[in-house]
Amino acid sequence: MHKEARMKSLLKVLLSINTALLLCACVDTGIDGAVTLGGKIDGGTDSHIVILKQPETLPAFYGETPLVVDTITTDAKGLFLTGSVYDSGMYLFDYQNISFPLYLLPEKTLNINIDVNDPENTLEFSGALKHPNRLIRDQNKKAGQIAHELQNRDFKTDDQFMRFIDSSRKSLDTLVVRFITNHPRTNKSFMQDRQQFNYYFTGNLILSRASQLKQNGDTLSSHLQAALESFALNRDELIQHAEYLKFARRKLEFHLESDRPEHLTQAIDSLIPGIKTKSAIALKYARNIIIESDSMPGAQIINAFNGVITDAEIRNTFNGMLEQAASISPGTSFSGFSGMDETESVRSTDEFRGSPLLLYFGTALCPQCRYEFEQLQTLPEQAGDTTLQLLGIGLKTGFTEWKKHIERANYPGTQLYLNQNANEVYRKFMITDEPHYMLISADGRILSRNLTGDLPKKVKALLAEKPL
Repeated sequence: MHKEARMKSLLKVLLSINTALLLCACVDTGIDGAVTLGGKIDGGTDSHIVILKQPETLPAFYGETPLVVDTITTDAKGLFLTGSVYDSGMYLFDYQNISFPLYLLPEKTLNINIDVNDPENTLEFSGALKHPNRLIRDQNKKAGQIAHELQNRDFKTDDQFMRFIDSSRKSLDTLVVRFITNHPRTNKSFMQDRQQFNYYFTGNLILSRASQLKQNGDTLSSHLQAALESFALNRDELIQHAEYLKFARRKLEFHLESDRPEHLTQAIDSLIPGIKTKSAIALKYARNIIIESDSMPGAQIINAFNGVITDAEIRNTFNGMLEQAASISPGTSFSGFSGMDETESVRSTDEFRGSPLLLYFGTALCPQCRYEFEQLQTLPEQAGDTTLQLLGIGLKTGFTEWKKHIERANYPGTQLYLNQNANEVYRKFMITDEPHYMLISADGRILSRNLTGDLPKKVKALLAEKPL
């Protein structure tokens, strides 16, 4: 009991620090100057590092992916240095199979050292931004250890499990308290974000326990139920916090009995009191339905989501998604894009007008893509239309790596590489997963913006349909 009282007191101290400020992941302050970013990759080869900008929390929650903002070349010794201009906020450092978050501020320095043979234990930072990045590193490492231990321990009772949770949260909070004590001038929103990460991370652990018990047909103890209900879902001030949104979504799914849109929206309305939180969670599911469909959702589904998306700003985002989906639905005109072929010549999709066209999107990093794409060689014959053209769209890797990949692979048709316009193309056509297929008619109409299932059968049926 004394241990629980001490933990509650510690949490109150943590959550009371600057509560008047909005709790957001990192506040963008504009591009003020160059970040001196450099370091050494021990054991690394002459290769390149990719720095990606993490989207703001809500767009990331809805499905927006990180944006490539810089590519840094390492020398033969693994040394790298860039003077590129970065906006404030969270980034992702990506080198081969090593990836970790970075917190960057203009006119500050950050040096990174890592051994590729033991990245988890050798990652170290120095320079002006070393302290916040060390905190993120230490929290992520500790959280990973806790999740691993949770997965491998057999808790006989919920009380035993809750003692583990309290101890885990305390160990995470200690990292933040020590940081706040030693670095009180650090951006307050950043510090509060790290506090809330601890709080809702442990909330998600409790949800994992409850979900497992439910799946096994076991009854939740009153202790576990009370712990679960202590994480309120009306904290709209946390709408820019990833762990909070993750907890809200997972708690909704914990109570869901049906995935039908009308049942889903009823559950959202009854379980989530916060207007912004309710609207954000509803938009997440609405977007999934819109993207996975090949045409516009029906009026009944739209009205069901309109009933729970009541925040004005989020409602505007929802309406924008519907307008975007309508603009690329079957029957609309396909407004194409350009890319580079293997010779680095710029090619446009407009060149393929006059015959039906299948576009297939994927990357060299996707084994499933390669397997499926190599099966497309016989698609024109299977679909009964030998005039069908095939156009492969590659991205995410560097041009050299992409070129080597397509030279080794047995892909049909023409290949184009997207570089700076990759994110724009993916957003425009609501592509969120790979492999992805689109079918365009000979006269330039979209026949399918998200072709799934038996490709030969569906392509044949769509090409046989007469235009309205």
